[in-house]
Amino acid sequence: KSLVVPSSDTAQKLLFEYEDMLAPYFNMYGAQNFDSFRYGVTHKGEFFKSLNQNLPDLCPETTLIRKDYCLASIDELRKYPYVVKPAAKDFAQSFYRLNDGKKAITVSDINQAKTTLSHLLQTQKELILQEKIHFVSADNEVPVYCYFDRSSELRMIAAGRKNLIYPSEFGTAIVLELTKSEFLREHAQRVGKMLRWSGPLMIEFIRDARSKKFKIIEVNTRPWLFHDFYRQHGLDFVGAVLREHCDFQNGTKLFESWLNGRALVEPDETISRCNKIVHLDIVSYVEHLATNSETEKLNSKKIINSIKSLGSNITFAQGSEDDLGPYQAGIRFLSDRYNLDPEPLIKLVR
Repeated sequence: KSLVVPSSDTAQKLLFEYEDMLAPYFNMYGAQNFDSFRYGVTHKGEFFKSLNQNLPDLCPETTLIRKDYCLASIDELRKYPYVVKPAAKDFAQSFYRLNDGKKAITVSDINQAKTTLSHLLQTQKELILQEKIHFVSADNEVPVYCYFDRSSELRMIAAGRKNLIYPSEFGTAIVLELTKSEFLREHAQRVGKMLRWSGPLMIEFIRDARSKKFKIIEVNTRPWLFHDFYRQHGLDFVGAVLREHCDFQNGTKLFESWLNGRALVEPDETISRCNKIVHLDIVSYVEHLATNSETEKLNSKKIINSIKSLGSNITFAQGSEDDLGPYQAGIRFLSDRYNLDPEPLIKLVR
């Protein structure tokens, strides 16, 4: 069988929806023998139920809300504010479209919770109501990028610092700094073993400002937007699962040979605050700049100076020197929308 690596939430949803039909022909990572698409890990209701049963110290209070749910049963909840988010994404990404691109929204009291849930359940099948974990700085919201081998042993790990999120709350990180994650290795390994997971997995931790302990608010089972950023710096999450799949099917040892004796691959020792390694979604970044300044004054020089202030080593989500096409398309879109000179921006990756 060929290995399928979903490149988007929509593609992943398609695989889950038609697993019975596709599984005889395609493998997908997650199961130790590639024999399941592991929808239960991606579904937030099922994941947090398992997390609460097995690793309760890492689990925030979480309630699965279905379309036929009696909202009176949430009357006993006391940890407001809560966040509402989809339990599973749909093909139209309708939750984001209804909420200005946000992954979640906050409800502050029981009345707001019931009103919001009643409204959203008109279009959403299942929602998550989860206590909102308060944190004090970007260093306390830590996406941890992991690779677990077919024995669910942690073999690669790196963290990211979300230097800019767009939209500003519950949006996507559009400026991400590569960081280390020694203090979360043990928790990450516990999650991998609990799930019996094999392959790439992003685990998002937040350090609770009150208890000072880490909680998990999200896992992402498909390759994340910035996975090629990590590949460029020696952490090839997708390449690793391709090698393991080849080993599984053909009896080769490509994966261990590639690791070259390393038990755990982590970011290079040269990473420091004075040598920031940063990845940037330039299209979203320029849109962010446009919403925070007078659009008519935005020009390529100001954009470039702003980008250079972010770090000393910058790569771009849309492309690289090896594949300029997507990056150039993004720049053309921006130049048309904001009347920019595209050439200086294109030269950023030359």
